[in-house]
Parts: sequence; structure tokens; C-alpha cells
Amino acid sequence: MADTDLRALIQLIPPARALRKELKKSMDTESYAGLGNMAVRNLQGLLTSLTKVTDDEYVRTLAPDVPSEAPDKEKVAYVLLALSQLIAWLEGQAGIPSSDEERGKGGNINKPFNIAFGDISISAEGFDKVGERISKLFDDSELGQEIKRRIEEKFGKGKKEEPEE
Repeated sequence: MADTDLRALIQLIPPARALRKELKKSMDTESYAGLGNMAVRNLQGLLTSLTKVTDDEYVRTLAPDVPSEAPDKEKVAYVLLALSQLIAWLEGQAGIPSSDEERGKGGNINKPFNIAFGDISISAEGFDKVGERISKLFDDSELGQEIKRRIEEKFGKGKKEEPEE
């Protein structure tokens, strides 16, 4: 691969990562209304730029094929999936480590993990403490239990699964 092609690939990584970050944030906060078509157009733009650098068949498989009448949530979800694949491909071709967002994720359940609440991140142990503190704060009131139930419903219990023996 020529140096200019490599530079062109590397230049596509930041906008792809930024788009993924913003779309994930919109999904997490359920504020994706009106973003579907824009997300698809942005992905198409990235792919168009990429096809000027490479003729790799895999890149063509990432082209959006989302019905125009699909809901915004579906469009954003599709674009997020395609972006994850695109970013992994770009990073692999450029020979750079995977993005920070993907680092540390995988099948090892003994690794610590975080649950994101918008801009706040909390570990599994911290999640359990939050639930306990909410219960104590409201002196085990109905309101405290309801808040805890909603958090668990939205984000899961936050407990690590025990490894199977």
C-alpha cells in the first residue's frame, strides 16, 4: 500500500470514530429522532471516500441498504454496526491498535467492566453500592426501591457472572 493510500485510510479513522461516538450517545440517551438519514449519509460519505483509496470487496459490503421508511432507531443501529466493522477494518489496514472504546472488551468475564450513564461510568462493584445507597438514602422507601428497580431494568443488575466450572 502506498504511503498516500495509508495516510488516506488513517485520515478516515477520526471521523468514523467521532460518528460512532455521537451515534452511540444518541442511542444511549434515546435521542436518535431525526438522526437516521444523517447517519446513513455520513456513513455513505465515509465509504465513498474509502472506495477512492481501495477496491477491497469487504468495504462494499458495508454500504447502507436501509429502507428509507425505516425508523431512525433502526437506521442509527445499522450505521453503528457498519461503523464498528469499518473502524476495525481501517485500523487493521493502517496497522494501528484498536480504538480505546474497544480495548479491554472481550470474553474474559474476570476483567472489570463499566456501565455508562451518559457521561458517568460505574464499575460493577460501584453499581451494587449505588443500589445499596439509594435504598439507604430513602430508608428502604417505595421511592428508593422504584429508582433502584428502574436502574436495574435499564442497565441490568451490574453483577459479574460467575465463571462456569
